[in-house]
Amino acid sequence: MNNRVRRDVIFLGVLVFAGTLPFVNRAIHLDENTYLAIARHVAHNFWFPEDFASLWFGIPSLNFAPHTHPPGLAYFLALIMKLIPEATPRLMRLGFLIFPLAYAVGGYLLACRFTRHPLAAASLMMATPAVLVFSPTLMPDLPMTTFWLLSARSFVRGLDEGKPWMVILAGVFLSVGSEVSYQAVFMSVLLLFYAAMRRWTLDVRRIHWLLIISSLALPWIALTAYWCADYLHYGFWPALVSAKYLATARVFGLEYLQQKLLGMISTLGGTLLFCFSIVLVFAKREKWKGLVLVLGLALGADVWMPREYSIFERGEYFVFAVGGLSLMGLVIRFSWSAIKGTHTANADSAGQVFLGCWVFGVIAYTILLFEFSAARYIVAIVPPLAIIFVIELEHLFNRAEVRRAFLTASFIATWILAFAVASADYQFVDSYRDFSKWFSQKYAPARGAFWVGTEAGLRYYLEDEGGRTLVNSSSPTNPECLPGVKWGEEHFGRPRPEDLLVRPENFLRYPIASDLERSVLIDSRSLTSRLPIRTYGPSFHAGLHGTNVGLLPFTFSGAPFDRIEVYKCK
Repeated sequence: MNNRVRRDVIFLGVLVFAGTLPFVNRAIHLDENTYLAIARHVAHNFWFPEDFASLWFGIPSLNFAPHTHPPGLAYFLALIMKLIPEATPRLMRLGFLIFPLAYAVGGYLLACRFTRHPLAAASLMMATPAVLVFSPTLMPDLPMTTFWLLSARSFVRGLDEGKPWMVILAGVFLSVGSEVSYQAVFMSVLLLFYAAMRRWTLDVRRIHWLLIISSLALPWIALTAYWCADYLHYGFWPALVSAKYLATARVFGLEYLQQKLLGMISTLGGTLLFCFSIVLVFAKREKWKGLVLVLGLALGADVWMPREYSIFERGEYFVFAVGGLSLMGLVIRFSWSAIKGTHTANADSAGQVFLGCWVFGVIAYTILLFEFSAARYIVAIVPPLAIIFVIELEHLFNRAEVRRAFLTASFIATWILAFAVASADYQFVDSYRDFSKWFSQKYAPARGAFWVGTEAGLRYYLEDEGGRTLVNSSSPTNPECLPGVKWGEEHFGRPRPEDLLVRPENFLRYPIASDLERSVLIDSRSLTSRLPIRTYGPSFHAGLHGTNVGLLPFTFSGAPFDRIEVYKCK
């Protein structure tokens, strides 16, 4: 490692700590509760930690085998719990710093292959809202992307330098990543495509094709072994049950497709590189002609939005859509320029086509296979996008000082935006922890049993205070994993008269038994913050964590996040 690389890596480490440490006390939210529950069961059933009965959005589940992610992340959490028996969420988030650190270094090493400014590219990777918000979270998206980066770097270098062991190492990284998140296996397809484009170069001929295919087959073999073991243990194919759920939820219908397309466009424009930097670079590369098309498409997307969005919200969406469409236009232009040079078997052309396919591959599988678009789902887009952005600037600005100034300005603007969004989201998720403390202090002396009718962070903290979760009255019946309402109430219990119920007024509120719906409202508390940015909630159409809630990645609003209501059972 030469002095420049050492200096750059140290700078990236400082950048990671500066962007993550302020948020290590972030409250538990979203699916973190599920991963922690699975991790706690690793000690009881190491090989099948998902084999325990629980409720998910009030739906009774005999086990979590059909969960949409393998248990790889839970094993890492369980390791932290083993090393630190009294590990708090803060300590676990500190343990998870290994992933943003490896992500930054892996991004830097991959960028060295494509650009003369790898530090600028890696710094932009860390500065984006999509990465900064989710760096301290106990979620699989950044870890999976980290394994993607490490595998891509190993594979590309293995082909470039004729090192078979690095090609094999790429398969190992992908195998580990596939046990964290299913979509990790898609990188093997991209890498095989990259190898095919390099098929006539000297580097590829040094490495036998059988070794390349064997290496890229490793993640598929690992997943198949995991699925077969689950089948032998549970008696059904969990992946098929997950697919049935997605089909039942009609995520492949036209209504969902509209939501995912519109949400993807705004999420790209609002949570990746600074919106106006992207627009400026795209317009300058297209000599302002392409911008007219982008503005027209953004206006069309704005008209296609649901009617309940206000004029102000439509204006916000239009800005995000212009940024997102400009980003896609920039990547299309970059990829097309590279494709025109592939007939020369130029390594740079093959690599640039690979970067473009990486971006649109993630966009495609998110829209086609996922229930909704979300910032955390497109974290995997950030590395190739940052590299493409820097390469475009290298071609756009001949003078080094102008290029450096634009890169610096783009980095600072992106970082400020990301830090603001991360701060707003921190306050949002922390409001549930604050409510739980308030509820415990106010009702602890006189209360009997109390019940929770919600999911995510509020459920986690109220259960920590001794609450029990209510069964969803509309639970489907599926004997493989969802046994239905009656079994759920028999197994998980049911409130008695005078027990308390805690439910949100609208967000993450699910239906409960009709007699419980007639409980008497005795108290309520609004959740809010002073920072006028909202990241998640249907009342202001913000969907940073899921565009099924709102098509804006974030919005400027001072409205309360939600109101939590306290009821007494009759």
